[in-house]
Amino acid sequence: MPTNNTGKTPINTRKPVQKTQAAGQSQPQKNTGNQNNSRPSTPKQPEQQPSNTVHMRMELARDEIMLDDTALVTDILVTQKTLVKRYGNALCEGSCQKFRSILNNHLGEIASDQFDSFLYMQQNQMYPTEPAQSQKLCEAKDKFKQTEQKMKR
Repeated sequence: MPTNNTGKTPINTRKPVQKTQAAGQSQPQKNTGNQNNSRPSTPKQPEQQPSNTVHMRMELARDEIMLDDTALVTDILVTQKTLVKRYGNALCEGSCQKFRSILNNHLGEIASDQFDSFLYMQQNQMYPTEPAQSQKLCEAKDKFKQTEQKMKR
């Protein structure tokens, strides 16, 4: 993906498109000299080029719509988490075995990609994490075992 000299990746690298005549608007009618014409002709106005100020404003706006690497990867990670949830929901609702198999494969791929994005962010100090305290881990295991035993009864 191209970057500029600030190290930011542009969201949209397309060049601005000049405005054209809006759909549904007809071209001005030429006066053919026929006096029965109900509408007089309107001279076509020359297209105006945007001023330098407009170009400068557009460039400034484009520079403001840049994502640095952290924002870009964070956006990817959030999107992948959302996809994992959606595929999981669809998998639970599916009744056709072939459909469920396809969803399960996609879910695995997205979950793997999501974890890769997380690892990339963690390794590049974009997603700081702290190791869990062993006491809290033991408490969580005990709570899970108690819940599991209650369900077996």
